[in-house]
Amino acid sequence: MLAVLDSGALPDVVLMDCHMPNLDGWETTRRIPSWGADPAPHRQRAAALPVIALTAAALPEKRARCVEAGMNDCLAKPVKLAELHRILRGYTNRGSRSSASTV
Repeated sequence: MLAVLDSGALPDVVLMDCHMPNLDGWETTRRIPSWGADPAPHRQRAAALPVIALTAAALPEKRARCVEAGMNDCLAKPVKLAELHRILRGYTNRGSRSSASTV
């Protein structure tokens, strides 16, 4: 995920799988904000992207772990389309990591 963001082709929002191999979503998300101080403009923009967690567990402690890592929202898998739509709507035309936190 970090390599994709570092390529400069930035998405509007990051849907972060918490259980990725090699570098999990929590650690990946912790690293992204540090790019805000990087001289590269695409890294500065990446640092401001909203991050929405995708996790198989909707337990309060998993949601708390997402918040602790810096994620803006959390979706439990399997994802319901209406819930995804509700969360994404909160980030429409806002462009900030802190825009619509509902975790």
